[in-house]
Amino acid sequence: MSIGLDRIVDPNVPEWCFCLICKCSLWKPRVYRNLVILCPFNCQYEEKGCSQQLHTHPSRIRIRCRYQIFGCQKLLRYESLEQHENNECEYRYLSCTNFDPVRTVKEFEQRQPDCITTDIKCELCQQTMKQSQREQHFVNCDTTTE
Repeated sequence: MSIGLDRIVDPNVPEWCFCLICKCSLWKPRVYRNLVILCPFNCQYEEKGCSQQLHTHPSRIRIRCRYQIFGCQKLLRYESLEQHENNECEYRYLSCTNFDPVRTVKEFEQRQPDCITTDIKCELCQQTMKQSQREQHFVNCDTTTE
């Protein structure tokens, strides 16, 4: 994961906080003893500790949530960004089998009451039931597959 310049709120971030190749902000930076990570002779790379400066400065940077394009307005510190984007953001995506395949958590929560009462059909016996009864029906469905 990298953090694009468009997501960084603070204007005065030092250049050394960015990757020299892609120009994105460093995410969980690592320093390697050998510059080539994949050795043609199958040697293992040796990870070294980063300078303290490389770990402490990014913690002061404020970053926009990657789900901003879907409505999230949070500005987060570097150390809380991953937790927010992976677990807390109400605009992150979830899969829903009855509506569009991908929805934000916020949309999913708004539609959930409809989802539970939606009629579905058993693929094995063709019986119609409510979405909320699906699991129990499949456990007890009389039709067996060959």
